Amino acid sequence: MNPIRRVALGLRRRWRAAWLRSLGDGLHWKHVPSDFWMRLRRDDFMDYCYYYHEIDYAFYRDAPRLVRPGESAIDLGANKGFNAMILARALGPNGRVLAVEPDPSVAAVLAEHRARNGYPGIQIERVAVGERNGEVEIALSKQVGWSSRFPNPMQERYISDTITVPLRTVDSLVADCTPPLGPISFAKIDIEGSEGAALAGMRDTLAKHGPTLWMEINATSLAAGGSSPAALDDILLPLGYRVFPMRWTSLEYFIKPRRIIYSEVKSIAAHPGGELWDALLVSPRYMDRVAPLLDGGR
Repeated sequence: MNPIRRVALGLRRRWRAAWLRSLGDGLHWKHVPSDFWMRLRRDDFMDYCYYYHEIDYAFYRDAPRLVRPGESAIDLGANKGFNAMILARALGPNGRVLAVEPDPSVAAVLAEHRARNGYPGIQIERVAVGERNGEVEIALSKQVGWSSRFPNPMQERYISDTITVPLRTVDSLVADCTPPLGPISFAKIDIEGSEGAALAGMRDTLAKHGPTLWMEINATSLAAGGSSPAALDDILLPLGYRVFPMRWTSLEYFIKPRRIIYSEVKSIAAHPGGELWDALLVSPRYMDRVAPLLDGGR
C-alpha cells in the first residue's frame, strides 16, 4: 500500500474510533459535514456514513443542480431525511418536498430533522407507495433504511417485526397535497423493491410533470416485488425517458470521488453492470438541466 495512503487511513480510523467512543447508547445530535443537524446512532452503519459524508455523494453534489427554487420534489424512501433536506435547501423557502417514509420510527426521526434544521416545506407522509390505495404489510428492518414491502433474501435476516401501514399511489398523494405542489421537477426513488409498483401508481405525475428520476435499480429487490428492470422500461420509455447509469472514480479510497460519470444506455434492462446500481432517468422536459453533467460529470 502507498505509504501516504497508509498514514491517511490510519489517521482516519483513529478519528472515527474517537468519535464512536464519544457517544453513548441511543441517538445523539451531531452536526454533519453537509451542514445539517442529525440524530445519529454510533452502531448504525448509515449514521456512520452521514457523519463522515460518505453517503450519496453524487446526490449531494448533483441533485441541487437539477431543481430550481420554488419547484417541488418527491422523495420516496425518505429515511431520516438527508436527501429531502438537500432538496429542500436547493428548492428554497417557496419550494416543497413530499417525503414518503413508512417506517414509523424512522419517520419520527425525519420529523425531528425537519424541525431542527428549519425545513417546513418538507411534507412527511407515513405511508408505503404502490400501485393502488389501501393497506399493506411491511417488514420492519433492524437496519435503518431496509424496511420493505418486498424484502429480498439478504434483507430477510434483518427483519424485526411486521406492521400494516396505509398504501397510497403517488398520484393520489400529489392530488391531496394542500396547498398544491408546484411543478414537480425531481423525484428520488429508493424503496427496496417497490420501485415498479410506485411507478405504476405515478403515471399521471410522470406524464404531467416529467420529473427527473434519481432511482436505485436493485434487480434482486425488484424480483422480490414481482417486477424487473424491463417492467420499469415499459412505463418510462414510452414517455421519452432516457437512461443514464452513474459511476464514479476516485484517486484513493480516502478521497471523495472527484468525477461522477453519466453514460447513456438505451434502457434500464440493457445496462450491463451488476445487480445494484443508481440511474438518472431524464424526460425530454428536463434534458437541458442534465446536459451539463454529461461532460465527464464536471
